Amino acid sequence: MLFGFAVWDLLCIVLVSFSVCVLATALAIESAALFVPIILVVFPRLVPSFPTLTTNGAVGLTLVIMVFGQTSAVSGYWYRGQIDWQTARAILVLTIPFAVFARLISFLVPSSWLLALFAVFVLVLAVVVAVAHSTRWGSTRRAASAGSSAVAIRISAFDAIAFRVSGLFAGLVGFSVGEVSNTILNAKNGVPMQFSVGTSTLVLYLTLLAATLTNLGVVQFGVFSGQEVVVPWYVAGIIAPVVLVGGQVGAFFNSRLSEPTIAKAMIATYVLVGLVSLSRAWTLF
Repeated sequence: MLFGFAVWDLLCIVLVSFSVCVLATALAIESAALFVPIILVVFPRLVPSFPTLTTNGAVGLTLVIMVFGQTSAVSGYWYRGQIDWQTARAILVLTIPFAVFARLISFLVPSSWLLALFAVFVLVLAVVVAVAHSTRWGSTRRAASAGSSAVAIRISAFDAIAFRVSGLFAGLVGFSVGEVSNTILNAKNGVPMQFSVGTSTLVLYLTLLAATLTNLGVVQFGVFSGQEVVVPWYVAGIIAPVVLVGGQVGAFFNSRLSEPTIAKAMIATYVLVGLVSLSRAWTLF
């Protein structure tokens, strides 16, 4: 027994967590979109001794895990010069306040409705990305800026609303910022895929860090939320070093994959995330 798990069970947790982190980091998609249903459904079935958590407990655990994984990913993208700091700063001003507020009230909102709404939202994003790459939106700007990480964009009123909503979802269910920012930067504004992924990862990281710190406060003062909030720290301790490595591997793959390959993988993942979220939401109604 290691950390309360049999060796095979521990290996299962490590391999699944590593695979999810690599995929999410390579595409700038929040691993919470996969980790939350895996923690709630898959791990308890594959690993009998895995703790049973509420939805908010799973979100809280995932936020802690993601901070470690995204720390690794951000350092990898920073090293490779794939982050546009000016654009990231403009987006973070919109996402962080809403993520903090949403995390504070997350225990008062039915998670089934949130997951169902997000599932539809992600499926719509899959369509948007597919249409964008089939019609080559912003192809001129991509070609002109392919050698520079500083791609000037103008955040429209629609973009600002989308970023605020993504921050809201990040606080409520632990994901959506990466999907929204990457889609808006690349598909709508023509930012090269490598830079949009790197910048989106930084936005995702700092937004989730704010939500995680808020969640720790909720855990500390659980009476405030009207329910007991449990985060199994020993599980976080197992997965955290795994996602640190996975974050670096994912960043490496992103820098080596072509834009069409990333786009196709992103679309497939959006569809998978949407279907998984719909399935989970259906069980909660």
